[in-house]
Amino acid sequence: MSFDQVSVKVRAGVQGWLAGTTLGAPFDGKPDWRSIAFYTPIPDGVADTLPVLAARAYLGRAKDQYGLCDLYAEIPLVEDAQRFALANLSRGLRAPLSGSFENPFAGDGGAMGRGPFWGLLFAGRPDLAAAWAWHDATIDHSGEGVWAACFWAAAVAAAPFAGSISECLQIGEGVLPSDSELRKVSPAMIQAWQGGRTWQDAREIALRWGGGKLPDEAVATHAFALIGCLFGDGDFGRTVCLAAGCGGRSVSAGGCAGAVLAAGTGAVPSDWVLDSGGFEEKLVGRFEVLGRGFLDGLASQEAAPVEENVEGGGSEEPPAEKSVDLSFLRSTESIARLHRQPMSLSLQAVGELVAGFRFPDGVVSDFGKPLAIGFRIENPGDVPVEVLPEIFGSDGVSVAHRAGRIRVEAFGVANIAAVASGDDGFVSMRLEGGEVRAPILRPQVWWTVGPFDNREQEGYDKAFAPEREMKPHAVLSGRSAMAMRWERRIYDGCLFDVESLFVNAPGVIYLATEARFEIDDEVTLVVASPVGQVVWIDGEKRNWYQDTHRPVPRPEEPYAVTFSPKEWTRFLVKLTRNQQPVQPTTIYFIGSDGRLVFPAEFRVPDDER
Repeated sequence: MSFDQVSVKVRAGVQGWLAGTTLGAPFDGKPDWRSIAFYTPIPDGVADTLPVLAARAYLGRAKDQYGLCDLYAEIPLVEDAQRFALANLSRGLRAPLSGSFENPFAGDGGAMGRGPFWGLLFAGRPDLAAAWAWHDATIDHSGEGVWAACFWAAAVAAAPFAGSISECLQIGEGVLPSDSELRKVSPAMIQAWQGGRTWQDAREIALRWGGGKLPDEAVATHAFALIGCLFGDGDFGRTVCLAAGCGGRSVSAGGCAGAVLAAGTGAVPSDWVLDSGGFEEKLVGRFEVLGRGFLDGLASQEAAPVEENVEGGGSEEPPAEKSVDLSFLRSTESIARLHRQPMSLSLQAVGELVAGFRFPDGVVSDFGKPLAIGFRIENPGDVPVEVLPEIFGSDGVSVAHRAGRIRVEAFGVANIAAVASGDDGFVSMRLEGGEVRAPILRPQVWWTVGPFDNREQEGYDKAFAPEREMKPHAVLSGRSAMAMRWERRIYDGCLFDVESLFVNAPGVIYLATEARFEIDDEVTLVVASPVGQVVWIDGEKRNWYQDTHRPVPRPEEPYAVTFSPKEWTRFLVKLTRNQQPVQPTTIYFIGSDGRLVFPAEFRVPDDER
């Protein structure tokens, strides 16, 4: 296949990706499926979805994979996982820790929609596309949320050369860890398609997978893109409409399905092509700069013609298609290293090295208590290097360590243990090429009491002592007449694991705190529990529901309540548990701009103050 032929297919892939993301934009995040036939409403151009905004921020500016964090931080806030990633980045945590730390949306399908961008940019090099997708996706996701992005980056990178959708999916699967759930979803969707099931049946199978998935989750989003590819019968419009119509992260599903089909066929119907304001030309041009040298070496291989890729609804396999030797597409050496990379690291490029840190005993430190920090130096080169790291704390922060001159072998890693003490600030590791800063972060501080009785689920409506008065040193009578006091607890971020407080039985617990905010504007409190809750702010009942479900903790009803902070604002939260153990409750604050807000200080509520 000539370079010009590949370029034509990349252009079609870009058009297909932009069409699919724009088609899904009005429905993104909505849980139910819908029948879609075309753009609704008809757009003036490409929608400003996060995948497109991120691609515009990265294109031509990313000097290395670790620098993506800095470019991501410039993107306007438009998405859920992005809110928590931006907060982590602003506090000094970089990928992959920025995506994994206290992010309730880390496993959703949002990052998957950015995978095709890397596949198109590095067409013919799935391993490289997937590696860049990994570094991008770990900024705001972890786990399957990352690997779904890698899968579609690799699948799209292979599409211009592969002879069928199935070959693209096989290459995508090759970048997944062996224990990834995504490996099992693809065969289930193919089996449903081959067995004559409807696409709605396949969707239900995906949502029942592994004990049940929410439509927003990466495993479901991945399945929805597959539904479009398989049940779309090779028709572009039907493919993207089915993928985006499945609900959940419809931007990602529509974009992935559109990109892989169009990059394989080399064509998008004219009525689906959108005005991209020059972005299409820029992306294709960048591919031509990056890919010419590599692809010129493959020009002697004659690629098979790509026909309609998939026939849906039948029990037979699609007819075998002649294709070129695709062994050059199956190199996953760079991805194999990423399979072993812990998501608990914060990493950046420092000269020719990669350096970062992790927190072995937890990311946050209770006030005045020591914080363990593990600094890390990686040598990606094939020649050993010697370094002399300088480790020190900011004003008011003391650091103990035993760092000296270190030899880091080729492709090797060196670790340095440190312990910091101090209320605020950071600990730095300075190398010849730059400096890495590990921040000292503070937790949310709440006081809890319980459990109280919830037999026959009557506890939700019953007013227990904490609803009448707040005396932190009082002895209260709980379930089975158990004597209880308020206890101080710290939480690393927004995920409150409260199951242990119910002591293995139905019950009611209370969380209370007073917080001081250093902003004058309105603040929104988000509390999302899986069973039932009541929220009081400064003594006023502001939010309540009783509903056993898996919450999607967005700042909307029934989880969000907006208030004007006082000098000190008091919060009281009532949570219930029935027979089954409960998943963590999500609690966080956001400002009027949608970004996370962290109280400057907490104190125990006391009516006698």
